[in-house]
Formats: sequence, structure tokens, C-alpha cells
Amino acid sequence: MKRAGLISLVLCLTGASYAQGWEGIPGASASGMGIVGTALQNTWAASVNPAALSGIDNYSIGVYYTDRFRVSDLSTKNVSAVLPVGRGAFGASFSYFGQAMYNEQRYSVAYGLPLYQQIHAGVSLDYCSLNQGGGYGSASAVTFGIGLQCLLNQNLVLGVNAFNPLRVTFGSETSAQIPAVFSAGLMGMITNSLRCGFEIQQDWDTSPKLKTGFEYDIQKWMFIRGGVAINPGIWSAGAGFLWKEMCLDISSSWHPQLGVSSAVSMCYSF
Repeated sequence: MKRAGLISLVLCLTGASYAQGWEGIPGASASGMGIVGTALQNTWAASVNPAALSGIDNYSIGVYYTDRFRVSDLSTKNVSAVLPVGRGAFGASFSYFGQAMYNEQRYSVAYGLPLYQQIHAGVSLDYCSLNQGGGYGSASAVTFGIGLQCLLNQNLVLGVNAFNPLRVTFGSETSAQIPAVFSAGLMGMITNSLRCGFEIQQDWDTSPKLKTGFEYDIQKWMFIRGGVAINPGIWSAGAGFLWKEMCLDISSSWHPQLGVSSAVSMCYSF
């Protein structure tokens, strides 16, 4: 039970919803930008903002891994995929946070499509589970997410997403609950090589989290990133590399009390 206690302590110090496997933005590209991702369009859209799926034209699959504060028991693993079909695209995602004695899992299936001109919408169906060793049992529930993206002009995208808006719970089986999370963000091209983003995230039971970040194209095949999040206060940096249809992203973040976390992700588009 020492491991479960460690996980509980870290979740309390960092803000529970920020660390849980039921939500969050997979992909080291967003991690390197202060975890700004609601207005992005990429492989991880199924669990981030399903509306972004409608802007993706290629099939893609990605894998992601992060170890929070260099503790393997606090690691998150994710596999995501995008399948364009007709006017829109389907997405799928699986996330696993924790280890055998305590873990949180989320299975997501999503669909996004254009609604009107530059407005896109999407919805996800999510199965969330909690598994605890030592006789503490497990619990599961089904919830959903809805999202919108709007191209305000050629260089500016607005993204809005709500995960678990009806506050579906595990009931009386456990004190842990699935967070209800509302996010809104902007992503804009400042120059041909620089884009910046800002996002606000509101969990139902906590104060808002503010996040901002940037990405700069050094070359067509190389990117550098940086960002900061407030509540909790976390600084982040990262880099991305393109090679044909492959994309490799790495990032690192720093929490003033708990230390360094690192992340890596790889995507393949075809």
C-alpha cells in the first residue's frame, strides 16, 4: 500500500485532475507547450478534443509515455489513432495511469465532422475504470465528451471541450471520482515559424488552471517548444523531429516541489 499512498500524495500536491489517467493531453508536443492542446489538430484528438478529428486528412497512429517526477508508478501510457471517413474522422484512444496496485484506465472512441464552414464539432464515448489492489476493489463508469473548434481566421483557432459534463460518478464503490473538466483555448500563428497558444481549464471542484506555450520551427523537420502552467505551477520545454511520415516529440517539465517529469511520443501518418 506504500505505492498507493505515494500516488495519493502526489495527486493531492499537483491537483488530482492534472495527474489522473481519465483525462489530460497525451502527446509530448502538447506537454512541451505547457499542456496546451484543445485547439490543436493531431493524433491525440480522440481524448483531447474530438472536434479536432474533422481537420485530419491522413490515417495516423501514435504512442505516448510519460513518467511523472521520475516515478515509474506515476507513469501514463497512451495509444491513439485517427481514421478519416467521409466528411469527418473517427478516433480511438487508450490511456493507462499507474501500476498493478493502483491504476486508472480510459478507453475512448470519438467522431468529429465539420458543421458549418469553419466550425467543427465532435463527441467521444469514454469508459473509465479504477483498479485498486489489496482488497480495495475496482470501479468503472461510462461517460462522454463534446468539443468544438472554430477557425476564426487563417491564423487563429479557437477550441472548446467538455469532458464528463454530466458529472458521471463511480457511485458509492469508491471515494475517487471522474473529474468534470471544461477547457477553452486559442492557438495562433504569429509568424510563418512561430505559433503560440493559451488555454484555461476548469475542473468542477478546483480553481481554474491557466496554461500558455509556444512552438518555433527551426527547420521544416525540427521544432522547439516551451510553456508554463499555473495551478499547479509547472514549467515545460520540448522538441519535435519530422522524418517522412514519422514524428518524434520529447518534452520535460519541472514542478518546484516534486521535480522533473519527462515525456516522449511517436506518431506515424499514412
